[in-house]
Amino acid sequence: MSQPDGAVANAAADPSPSAPPRPPPVEWPEDDQLTREWVAGLTSTLDWCSRHLPADQLPTVLPAPLVQRLVLRAASGLHQEPNLVRIDPRPGQSVVVVGDVHGQLHDVIFLLQDAGFPSEERLFVFNGDYVDRGAWGVETFLLLLAWKVLLPNCVFLLRGNHESKYCTSVYGFEKEVMTKFKDQGPPVYRKFLRCFEDLPLATIIAGCVYTAHGGVFRGTIVLPSKRAKKGKKGRKYKADSTVDSTAIKLGSLDELLKARRTVLDPPWEGPNLIPGDVLWSDPSLELGLSPNNERGIGLLWGPDITQQFLRTNNLKLIIRSHEGPDARDKRHDLLGMDKGYTIDHDGECGKLITLFSAPDYPQFQASEDRYNNCGAYIVLNPPDFATPIFRSFEAVKPRPAAHPFYDFEEVIDSDEELNLDAMDSSTSTVTRTVTLSQKHVIQILAKVTSMYALQFDIEQLEPFTVPFAFEDVLIADEKLNEMCISSFKKMASSSIASLIPATALSPASAVNVTRRSPPSVRMWCDDRARRQHRLVATAVKRRYKGTVRKEAALAELIELKVAEAMDACGEEKDEGCRVAWDEVEEVSQAKADLRRRIAEAPDDPLEPFCAHNPTADDCAVVYVDD
Repeated sequence: MSQPDGAVANAAADPSPSAPPRPPPVEWPEDDQLTREWVAGLTSTLDWCSRHLPADQLPTVLPAPLVQRLVLRAASGLHQEPNLVRIDPRPGQSVVVVGDVHGQLHDVIFLLQDAGFPSEERLFVFNGDYVDRGAWGVETFLLLLAWKVLLPNCVFLLRGNHESKYCTSVYGFEKEVMTKFKDQGPPVYRKFLRCFEDLPLATIIAGCVYTAHGGVFRGTIVLPSKRAKKGKKGRKYKADSTVDSTAIKLGSLDELLKARRTVLDPPWEGPNLIPGDVLWSDPSLELGLSPNNERGIGLLWGPDITQQFLRTNNLKLIIRSHEGPDARDKRHDLLGMDKGYTIDHDGECGKLITLFSAPDYPQFQASEDRYNNCGAYIVLNPPDFATPIFRSFEAVKPRPAAHPFYDFEEVIDSDEELNLDAMDSSTSTVTRTVTLSQKHVIQILAKVTSMYALQFDIEQLEPFTVPFAFEDVLIADEKLNEMCISSFKKMASSSIASLIPATALSPASAVNVTRRSPPSVRMWCDDRARRQHRLVATAVKRRYKGTVRKEAALAELIELKVAEAMDACGEEKDEGCRVAWDEVEEVSQAKADLRRRIAEAPDDPLEPFCAHNPTADDCAVVYVDD
């Protein structure tokens, strides 16, 4: 078992007069190329900040523009990778597989030192869950993104269930970003969410080892299409009643490749269930495949399914993560996570291993009796790569003093009993509702009537419900007054429009209902401390459900292009400067063209744009620079 040496452990103690001096702010390399020296300097700076700097002062050393640049650079590379990444080590290369790390920065730094840093001879595969619960999720994820940018073909980052909008809002990462970056928190958080969507789901190592955060997945159920059946005019098509839409069968690697991973929260219902299965499923000792009712999303699968998956895909080993000591403490059918790993299934075709790399987890624990578990990583060596070498290690202690970014005494430890209604379900076809109180309705409409002299008695309004589209519209300022509360994200325009007299909706009015798809209502909220914060409430038709993310992606690309153009131009207006600004104009024109297509095209305007997984059903996120 590996133990942190004295230098590493003592560095975690309280600052002393001999503490290292404050490092200068991190700067992006002038030649736009990361080096080992730059990543080593970033590691040292992040370590220093975690020990000597209050959380809200992090931007004084790690500026928000640099953070966004690093995240966007990494996301553009991750976006190019398929859902299932095939890693074929060259002769002499070994592979290190890492499980959950959950913002425990110092343990991650020790793990990299103990295993040997990524290099052309040593590849790394991380199984997800980089953030949440630990106090240094931002620093941990940025460090691993830096290694990914430096060595894109040697470091592979997969998505975990905590790389999602819902989990980060409950288990601390969103609050961590907002606390550390203050006014710049919302755009930084949006960049992280975009990067989460781009993370691949699984790997195949050397053709014989499958790794993913949660595990295996169900197959796609294809129901007969009414349009595919051409009968005589007037004859109704009758669906085949022998097709069981609730049956669960094991999925194929081809289906995994075609799944749509670009979702803020993996769906728990609808046609796109594979991402949720890969990220949330758990092994069991009971045979077969069944819904994971404990979590409310994903599957439970038995030893027979493990053997079937290995046999069908000619594999020898499955390495998954997802379950720490808290989760295993509630599951008496499986081994505990004391050593950082367990062998859950062992059969004729191979093994299933659960790997957890966060020692002494969770960092913040309500009870005095801690799990004191070890973390672990796995080394796969040539020539067969199917014989895992387990390396357990203890936590770096004492940890620097830190405050939690979530209510760890109230939040359940093992992700059970999820609030599914709070998760983003923009890929689901099910319409959900939210009830707005009379107080909130009156506050909003009182402001609107005051601004635009509308005539109706708002005091007589009763609480009403509006359909939720559950697409992500992030309000830039969380301190907006109550009339701009987040409950009004993506509400149906008709719910508000029906309360506003038609005479008020003239072209000259600032309150406008657009009569094309998707319809929208735009209201300007008058806040004295902040001017004209816009609340966009939209009901989006199903075929346009990718539009918001597409426009957001183009807007972020414009931001990046503007920054690149500023760098390229400097003080000299040369030919290169003109070309740089022309690129900004190209992206702006693409955004305008997208809106025009949405307004005019009878068919889905996003279809021609889909570059990522073009065969996937109803693809959503695409980038014009791919």
